[in-house]
Amino acid sequence: VGACLVGDAKRVQFECRNDGGKGRFRLMLEEEWPVPPKAHSQIPTLEMKPFKMYPTHFDLDHGDSVTLHVDYSPVELGHHKRKFIIVCDNCHVTTYSLNGSSESVFLRVSNVNDVPLEDVAVNPLSLQPKFVDFDNIPCGDICE
Repeated sequence: VGACLVGDAKRVQFECRNDGGKGRFRLMLEEEWPVPPKAHSQIPTLEMKPFKMYPTHFDLDHGDSVTLHVDYSPVELGHHKRKFIIVCDNCHVTTYSLNGSSESVFLRVSNVNDVPLEDVAVNPLSLQPKFVDFDNIPCGDICE
């Protein structure tokens, strides 16, 4: 799935193509196989925190494909990996995994209007800024 900031969300799509014969397919958590919950067919979204995936069931003829949508919403810093399976009506079971990496940004403002913040804190007559606005800049650039 890739990288995403902690507290943010990322949506990606994967194309799932049927190269076999006509079939019905269902997404399930790995630990639910082979005995899924009774109402599993009515669950539109497979939740594997911090991932959500849909649709959870679909019919495909040979050569047909479906778009699988994955939402990644990490709330903790680190690498996330969740396994799921796709079960076909011919009992063929394949295990897949979703991988995501959550990241955070650490920003330190050192100068305001060419005045180091350390100098502002030492001089009681200086006012410390309450808000600092930045123009939109590409990742990796330096804002001066």
